[in-house]
Amino acid sequence: MNLVATAYNLTQLNKLNDLASHVLLPVGGLTSSDGIDLDKAIGICNSKKIIPILRMDAMLHEDMLLDFEKAVLKYKDTNCLYYITDLGAANIIIKNSLVSRVIFDPQTLICNYLDAAIYQNMGFEAISMSLEITIKDVIKACNMADLRLFYQVFGHRLMFHSKRKLVKLYETKCNIDIKRDNMYLIEEKREDKYPIIETPLGTYIYRSYQISLVNELNNLDLKYAYLESRFLDYDIYLKVLSLYKEYINKNTTLEDVNNNLASLCLNIEDGFTFKDSVYQKEEF
Repeated sequence: MNLVATAYNLTQLNKLNDLASHVLLPVGGLTSSDGIDLDKAIGICNSKKIIPILRMDAMLHEDMLLDFEKAVLKYKDTNCLYYITDLGAANIIIKNSLVSRVIFDPQTLICNYLDAAIYQNMGFEAISMSLEITIKDVIKACNMADLRLFYQVFGHRLMFHSKRKLVKLYETKCNIDIKRDNMYLIEEKREDKYPIIETPLGTYIYRSYQISLVNELNNLDLKYAYLESRFLDYDIYLKVLSLYKEYINKNTTLEDVNNNLASLCLNIEDGFTFKDSVYQKEEF
C-alpha cells in the first residue's frame, strides 16, 4: 500500500520528507487550486525519492484540451504519474501511449465491481471508486475484481462541483462583496460549516468534516491510500500522515493510532462510510 500525500506549495512539499511514497501536485489551470512550480517540485520529489503525481483533474472544456495535452507531454520523460477525472483526458493520454501512468478517478462514476473491472482493463495504473458508496461495497468490488485501487482514506471529501461560479452569481444577485479567503456555507437548519472555494474552473463544496479510514485499512486492498490536506493546518496533517505510515508499517497499534488522532482534536466523522445515502422528499 502506497501512501499518497498532497502538497499545494513548495513549502509544504519540502516538509514531507519520507512520510509518503507519492504526492499529488496541482497543475495550474487543470485542477481546483493554484498551480505549483512543477519543475522545482519534481526536482524536490526526486531528491526525496517521492514519486510525483500531476493533479490534472479538471473537467475539460474543448478550449482546454490543447493545454492539457501539452502539460502531459512536457513531463512524459519524467517518472511522474497523472491523476485525471475526465474521460476525454483519458483518451488524450491513451493516444499518447501513456495510459499505464494514469490514475483515473471519475468521481461518482464507478460504483460497482463490474464498472471498476471495465475501467481497470483499459490499462490504467489505478482507478478510484465513488466516495459516495459504502466501504462495504468498495471491499466487495476489491474481492470480485482484480483492482489496482486509489482511494481517499483521510481528509475533507468533495461533495459538490459546478462549472458555474456560484459565489460570484450570489454576489451579483444580492449586490454584496464576499471575502474569498476561508469561505464556508452554513445551512439554515444546521450548524455545520461546509468549506467552499471558487476558481476559474467553477465552484467546489466540501463536506464539513474529515473522514478517517485507518480502522478499515486492513480490509481494503488498496494500491494507493490518499490523504487530503486541504482545509487542515499542514503541520497537523503531517502528524496524521506519520500515524498512518507507522500503522501501515506495523510499527504501532490501531488503538494507539486512534488515541493519537483523537488528541489532534480533528472533526472526524463516518459520513456515508457505513450507511448508504437516503434521499427523502420534504413534506410541505
